[in-house]
Amino acid sequence: MRKRVAYITFPETAGSDVGLFEFQKKLAGLNIRFGVQIYLQSGVSSQATIDVYNLNRDDLEFLSTTVKTLAQKQNLIQLYAGYDNNVQLLFSGQVFEATPQGYPDVVLKIRGLSDMKWQGVNLELQKSDFKVIDLIDRAGKEMGYQVNIDSGLRGNNPLLNKEIKDWSFTGSPMELLEKVQDMVGGISADPQTVAINISNGQINVWSPSVQNQEKKLVISKKTGMIGLPRPTGTGCSVTILMNNGITTGDLVSVKSERVKILSGDYYVMGITHEGELRGRNWYSTLELANVSNFKSNANG
Repeated sequence: MRKRVAYITFPETAGSDVGLFEFQKKLAGLNIRFGVQIYLQSGVSSQATIDVYNLNRDDLEFLSTTVKTLAQKQNLIQLYAGYDNNVQLLFSGQVFEATPQGYPDVVLKIRGLSDMKWQGVNLELQKSDFKVIDLIDRAGKEMGYQVNIDSGLRGNNPLLNKEIKDWSFTGSPMELLEKVQDMVGGISADPQTVAINISNGQINVWSPSVQNQEKKLVISKKTGMIGLPRPTGTGCSVTILMNNGITTGDLVSVKSERVKILSGDYYVMGITHEGELRGRNWYSTLELANVSNFKSNANG
């Protein structure tokens, strides 16, 4: 059995600059329990709950929001998890709330949100003509985030290359990305649909039209599916042994012998990672949308 690994890192100086992660402290060897939620939708921040047990006094006071106000501290935190030969970043964001509880085993209960610093108004675009894709790039530049857009989308996707005439905007980069998502019609039943996901300091632009069938992950009892797939309004929900490499927008194939009607190809629309180093939980739950949902307008 592969050894579980989970630890947090945080800058030893409080502040809101993402670059502070270059000077960070790593806390390993402690029991950590966590839940991380990630969605394929702009404007919905990734969020995490992280319980860290038996911190030393200095780290406990530094991270706790009860010692200083959130506005004064603006602490950043990152959660890494996986296995001894495969540890990856699951969450990067700001400590929204952190309170110590319990005795004699003190646990610091942390609630984190990603991209909080980009919620304020700090961007203005004068009336002009813009391509949708240029607005995404502009938001990424303002945030200092890498923008990941498949080369096939940059030149060929009609929604991304649509021109907006005589348009102006005042608001935050996060609000700009929400506006852009509205411009491309949201996540709709069309193979050219575009979704903008912000995760761990990156802006990812996804479309089912560029998914690679060869990279399709097979989800079955043999590959770590826990229990049975559960039907939802758009597809199904499945729980698997933790997979820290899966991302929203990925193409997966569910194979179930007992619920064959739910076997098929899906896109990952949401992910919840749950784990505890000294507990039983070490799972990823995937919210999936059936590939057929994105084919109804293909010939329309």
